Amino acid sequence: MWRHLTIDGGGWPLVVRCLGEGPPIVLLAALGRPAIDFDVTGEVLARRGHLVAAIEFRGIGGSGGPMGNLTLDDYAGDVELAVRRLDLAPCHLVGAPFGSRVARLVCTRNPDLVRSVTLIAAGGIVPPDPPTVARARAFMTGIVAGHPAAALAEIARDVYFSPSFRIAAGWMEGCWLPSFSAHGLVAERAALHASGDPVSVPAATPVLILQGRDDRIAPPVNAHRLKAALGGRARLVEFEQAGHMLLLERPRDVADAIADFLADLAEDPGRDTPAASAAGGGAHPNSG
Repeated sequence: MWRHLTIDGGGWPLVVRCLGEGPPIVLLAALGRPAIDFDVTGEVLARRGHLVAAIEFRGIGGSGGPMGNLTLDDYAGDVELAVRRLDLAPCHLVGAPFGSRVARLVCTRNPDLVRSVTLIAAGGIVPPDPPTVARARAFMTGIVAGHPAAALAEIARDVYFSPSFRIAAGWMEGCWLPSFSAHGLVAERAALHASGDPVSVPAATPVLILQGRDDRIAPPVNAHRLKAALGGRARLVEFEQAGHMLLLERPRDVADAIADFLADLAEDPGRDTPAASAAGGGAHPNSG
């Protein structure tokens, strides 16, 4: 079962959900999302011999802390605090879209804390098309304003999920949408705007890039350009019939891709990056 640990973040609680034993993997969630998004992926990674630690960002999942005038440095500092307090260094960082920005910054600020980084649906190089931007803004505004779930679900199906993803009746309205944190979403969006463009990953860090081919928010060209910039130390795995919510659409395939990547690193730690391998079920490795 998942263990809930609470760290003193400086007079406020920082919650970390942990499972398993072995080389540590630290999981960082998407914009306004709780760490439970990693439940299935985390359970697979734990079965494959890892300690997984999913950090709840400020204002989400029981974590507290100041919420005004934040930058990505504040979130990176929270991650670094948790990694040090729980003796997880050097860890493998895994970040879903917002978490991928934080993960990259942790690597830059404190590379000694990080063994590798996995970026899920990471954008920031090529923006979405204008209609998608408008729909995404409407969705986030609706989350904060408490708009009806049916209207928000219609936007989410169009923008965040692959058209091929079969969504169980009532799941989006009854489970996914209510688990958003409006408070966390507002603070994280503000931190993104205050922090500018995403930072690069230090040259010594192996990188795994996971990309859905139907992603409209972080179009696949982002992943290809990132892979080209990082060169031989990066592995790119693409998933057919998966969108921006790749972590929720294909959680087991995501876990297998991460576990395979880390297993290859463990076998040959001196190599820049493992040879590419498929994550199964419509996943396509692309090493160049």
